[in-house]
Amino acid sequence: MNLALKRSVAVEAAPLRTFSVALAATLTLGLMTLGCGAKPGDSFQEAKKLPRIENPTLGIAIGAVPAAFKVESQEGEEIRLRRAEGEGEITIFQEFPEVGGVNLVQMVRTWKEKYQTMPEGKFLGQVELTTQFGPAYTVRGSYQEDGVPREERRIFCLHPDGDKVLTLAYVYPLGNNSRERTDELFGLVTELEALDFQAP
Repeated sequence: MNLALKRSVAVEAAPLRTFSVALAATLTLGLMTLGCGAKPGDSFQEAKKLPRIENPTLGIAIGAVPAAFKVESQEGEEIRLRRAEGEGEITIFQEFPEVGGVNLVQMVRTWKEKYQTMPEGKFLGQVELTTQFGPAYTVRGSYQEDGVPREERRIFCLHPDGDKVLTLAYVYPLGNNSRERTDELFGLVTELEALDFQAP
């Protein structure tokens, strides 16, 4: 099942701006694959080639890995995707609360402080999301790593199991088309599935 994020026109820097996840047909994929000179049915053939991966440790599957990425690792406690062209890596992993239950808002505050204390670090804003797993938050920051300017966006959402956080972290060169990278990460979120949902 493909899902798509409906995006509001709100400015990202303002807190509590909401994006929605809604059911959609594979229209976007069709528009991408049905280019000039393409034959009817090509989009279906392309869709079949997009790989599905599962990670039983995380209890998560990616229904169709976006074409912009290749799978670097899908075993153990994380999934890592690397951009097929150019720099950029997405890591998907789970985090457990140290005290009490899951608090996504506190995670936003924690990462705001972390970004501000990194070398050349800046906190660039937060957005509230609505995903197939429920409410989520995304934060964005920039910093220097070994003298190289980086930008990072993280998404925190409640894991389908309910007792932990599913985190997606996308790191890429600073100034390397942040809007496009944001769209790539949001597109990946729509492909996430809980393995429990696939059980017979």
